[in-house]
Amino acid sequence: MTLPNGTTARYLICSTMACWLMYSAESMANIEVAKFLEFGATATDNTALTDDNATGDVILNLRPAVELKFAGNRFGAVARGEVEYLYFSDAEDDIVDPRLSSKLSGTLIDNLLFFDASLVASRLSTDGNFIRLNDDDTTAVIFKASTFLDRSFGRFADFFLGHTFSTQTNLGDDEDNDGRFESNRNVITFNLERDPQYGGVIWGIGGTYSQDNSDLNEFQNSSVFAKLGATISQTLLTELTFGVERRDFETDNGGVEPEESSVWQLDFNWSPSEFTTLSAGYGERFFGRGPAFELKHRVRNSRIIASFTREVSRSLASLDGISTLGDNPGLTNIANTETVTLTNGNVASQLDEPFVTNQFRLAYKLAGRRSDFIIDAIYSEQERLEDSELDSPDGEDQIDTLLGRLVFDRRLSNFATLRFQYNHQMSKADARPGLNYTENRFGVKFIYHFDGVSEFDDEDIEID
Repeated sequence: MTLPNGTTARYLICSTMACWLMYSAESMANIEVAKFLEFGATATDNTALTDDNATGDVILNLRPAVELKFAGNRFGAVARGEVEYLYFSDAEDDIVDPRLSSKLSGTLIDNLLFFDASLVASRLSTDGNFIRLNDDDTTAVIFKASTFLDRSFGRFADFFLGHTFSTQTNLGDDEDNDGRFESNRNVITFNLERDPQYGGVIWGIGGTYSQDNSDLNEFQNSSVFAKLGATISQTLLTELTFGVERRDFETDNGGVEPEESSVWQLDFNWSPSEFTTLSAGYGERFFGRGPAFELKHRVRNSRIIASFTREVSRSLASLDGISTLGDNPGLTNIANTETVTLTNGNVASQLDEPFVTNQFRLAYKLAGRRSDFIIDAIYSEQERLEDSELDSPDGEDQIDTLLGRLVFDRRLSNFATLRFQYNHQMSKADARPGLNYTENRFGVKFIYHFDGVSEFDDEDIEID
């Protein structure tokens, strides 16, 4: 079967979803329709994201969007179709970029069986911010679906069993689809544990199995664990997790014999008030020992979030998921059928192999009656998993990334918002020439909500 090329695929998917949206709007009485229009200008000092001979440009953009949202007793859904027009002033060239985002969540069996799914179709971007003239005309289609059992047995224990399938397919713009790349991930998670809110002794058992494969490699990881802890006081609890982890890694360069190793983690959780939580721990996995922490603090009209995580991922560092008031925040998590939300954005290029990622995040927001100020940043060190498991013929493959963003939003009325935004990004990767660059961007945007409903109605700062 021949798949359509990148441009055709984007228009085909967006047209199909548009037909579904129009049908849904007529068949569902409790569906909400929101229309948005954004236009503005962005100045960059490195429009092609190159290491040498960087050139600047002023980019004008126009983005109309339509969003449909349905909230029912058992299901909630939201879908957005948008088209962005970008004009590069110095280059005297332009790009038309259609995008689609959708999400569905619901209850299959009351208090027992739940599901959520999402679908994104967008042109592939080097850094996930916007399409650049030197980007390949490749469409990325991302689908993710989760089904899970979640049942509470009161003070005794909570039970969770879930399966998540996610896939990303990149479709090239040539007839032979030479740019095609596909990666799939399956994750099964099991937990039976006592809720810490009841105090006393905390216990739990669980396990995970994940399979991450692409056209180039496959990584399997499984673990079983048990944990034991206790509440030291009303605000402080501690727990120790210990288990066994097994992994199997295969690439075009070879593989490693399946190996088993111990995994452990010692955690302390401190919650002095409902406005402050701090989790800190130290543990070991197959890629080494290290700390992890997360701080969330809210006081009056401001909040701060800071975290340090260590994980295996195919994704480059991104500010997505920290602040919905950025360029392209990505999909947000959902809590119930009334808060199914998503935000616009391009899909960032995916790494061709799993990487061990050490990442520090910081986000701060100050909210006023008519103005909001946000600062968020990420520093990430990523090492190719193959380098830590094999003697790689290509030498060390490491990516260091620093991302920063300042956002000032001024609500001019119930319909209009004016935004000033500054972005800085630095990427360094000796083994990957395309990921060596530094860029500074400053943008001014005007966002108009035709229905008087804010496009950013979910939590403004959230870490997944």
